Amino acid sequence: MKKRAHVLHEMLAGCVQRKDYSALIKFLPPKYEYILGVKLGELQVKTVPAISRHVKRRQIRCERKLFQDFQILGRVWTHPMMLELYRQRKSENSFIDDETSEATPSTSHNEDGSDILVRDSDDSQGSWRPSKKNFHSHQRRGVTWWKEEVKDIKMNDISLGYKFVLLLEILKKCEEIGDKVLLFSQSILTLDLIEDFLEMIDKAVNSDKDEIMKTLYGSSKWRKGTNYFRIDGTVDAKQRARATAYFNRPQNHGAKLFLISTRAGGMGINLVGANRVIILMRRGTVLRRSSNLPGIQIWAEEASLCIQITG
Repeated sequence: MKKRAHVLHEMLAGCVQRKDYSALIKFLPPKYEYILGVKLGELQVKTVPAISRHVKRRQIRCERKLFQDFQILGRVWTHPMMLELYRQRKSENSFIDDETSEATPSTSHNEDGSDILVRDSDDSQGSWRPSKKNFHSHQRRGVTWWKEEVKDIKMNDISLGYKFVLLLEILKKCEEIGDKVLLFSQSILTLDLIEDFLEMIDKAVNSDKDEIMKTLYGSSKWRKGTNYFRIDGTVDAKQRARATAYFNRPQNHGAKLFLISTRAGGMGINLVGANRVIILMRRGTVLRRSSNLPGIQIWAEEASLCIQITG
């Protein structure tokens, strides 16, 4: 095979040229990369012991779901509102919960889209499984167990998650200097929550009532399809092409942000209009190799910046 490849290379030498990244270094602007670890907020810290109690109660019922428990922790680490958002999605018929499975063994998908093999305990004696009626009752309690911990707390308060406070501050500064930002996340729910917060800010700007919100997060508009765009698995090829073309036009200064799921937009997408990248991760998360995010290159006239927010 090596010999054949060598012969083929010789035959194509006159018409095919192969170059690596080093050939472009002198033409590309410098890229600066920063990893920012963000500590948990008070409510997030308070909720972690509640998760531990919830897991112990499930263990008493012989329900062991390691990966589902990790997903719960991930939501809390991102922002407490993720718990409520997940509950809402659970109650919608259009939302498919791919994080859990009762099959033995079975293949499941977490909310990030990666495959997980789920097995029951190896201890076959004394195992107990609830009836369908009890199972759905346990499932409902499993979605709302955290309600007691957040009584009288406004869950959609951005300041409850410092990661989002930092994110919106970065977006505010980028807007002030005219930068365009790409934001990658493996979690669809995280992208949904970002959209919810941007909508809150946009409403505050239009109402002229919430001066505190405008002071903290800027006074510009955030309209989907004009000021920010999104690519995930539900966006078809035509919509992608229109959104990327609009975002890349230099004269469209109002197009400031592109939200991208790593699975749907991690490869083969050309957003040359951006000069800033934010990778929003949660602790313990490993980027899929196919997402190609470590190889992000930004073709811009000025220096580019890649920020990874984790915690």
